[in-house]
Amino acid sequence: MKLKAGVGINSKLCVGCDDLFFLFSQALSPHLIMHNLDMGIRMSSLAAVRFLQHDLILVQFNDPNVGVYHTFYHNSNGGSVFYPSKKNLDSFSILFSNEVITHLRLTVHQDGWLYAIVKVSTSENCSKTKNLNLKPSHLLRTKDLIKWEMLNEIHTEFEEQFDFMIHSLHIDGGYGFYTMPQNGIANSQVCLAFATSPFIETVHIEQELIYQQYLPAKNKNNVYYGPTPVRIKEGWLNMVQEIVETSAGVSLMAKIFWSDSQLLFKVIQQPKTYLLCKGQKDWRKHSQMLPGCSMWEVNPSGELVIYMVNFSGQMELSVTKLDDLIDNIRLQYL
Repeated sequence: MKLKAGVGINSKLCVGCDDLFFLFSQALSPHLIMHNLDMGIRMSSLAAVRFLQHDLILVQFNDPNVGVYHTFYHNSNGGSVFYPSKKNLDSFSILFSNEVITHLRLTVHQDGWLYAIVKVSTSENCSKTKNLNLKPSHLLRTKDLIKWEMLNEIHTEFEEQFDFMIHSLHIDGGYGFYTMPQNGIANSQVCLAFATSPFIETVHIEQELIYQQYLPAKNKNNVYYGPTPVRIKEGWLNMVQEIVETSAGVSLMAKIFWSDSQLLFKVIQQPKTYLLCKGQKDWRKHSQMLPGCSMWEVNPSGELVIYMVNFSGQMELSVTKLDDLIDNIRLQYL
């Protein structure tokens, strides 16, 4: 494990890695510590979450000779154990035998299940699509990390969706979903919506409440949700991500906002700038790997830990004091 540290400044901060930098406004400049978990091989998809008293990271390798899936456990002593677990995840990999997993996010739900939202691609749609936000997305779940169940396709009020995310708690005994509908608005903005369903096995959402319109930096087709919202004392911390292509290269930008603790669709505050930005010059969408933040949590020390997959498919962790982050966001509204 390589430890990289940086000090918050008022403009751009290089963190000792050619393809990684953080972007802050004058108000948003928390101290950061970066952990680069380089396992010696590039991954095509990776996600992390705390489940069954472990920090679990699911990994899919580009090299088929290595195996389909492995797990990586990070223990409380600061050490780590990395070992093959293809046996435990055969039922997961079989579901995607003809597809490549490009992005995977995990949600530990109040109902006791671990849910996985999986973006996949095939060689056909990888060559034809002009969007980095590859489709379709599948919803899976497991209780033991051994047997995985693929749930039925989610049906929503708006037929086309950029992305969706499941809420981690029950909503009136049912399930909450954060959706990103294409509702026919002829502008450059992306709609953020919230909806509920009494069941998870078969989801038919009749009404989506559009509570915010997100203005992308460039292309709304390259916008997708971050990890499932995390609970903080002020409410719920949300993340929206965007892949931005420029002549200088490609960047992953993440913007956060927090919503009310009870009314999940009521936005309390949203910063005017991006929380972070990672860039790389030579990454291309045909790499069949979508970078992004796959999990975050507030640890016992009051730090916000963000697990990110970079453009090389490596897992990186960023750590910042949650109180400092919230205070800096509030400064933008004074």
